[in-house]
Amino acid sequence: MMLWVLKLKEEHCCWDGLAAVVVRAPHARAARELASTEAGDEGEVVWMDPRFSTCKQLHSYGPAEVVVADFKEA
Repeated sequence: MMLWVLKLKEEHCCWDGLAAVVVRAPHARAARELASTEAGDEGEVVWMDPRFSTCKQLHSYGPAEVVVADFKEA
């Protein structure tokens, strides 16, 4: 299994929904399917469609960095 970070593209972010999620899955398609099961107001389709969201594999190597920091003020 691999870790994947999925993020909504800025123009598709919404309130009361996910903006980013990290999942463990064997491949990108499965990662997108898992993310879609956690959808809020943004809807499931945005996590399945690369036009609306990104899906990148996380690697254990590389520089120290924050992977996901998601703050939404109402």
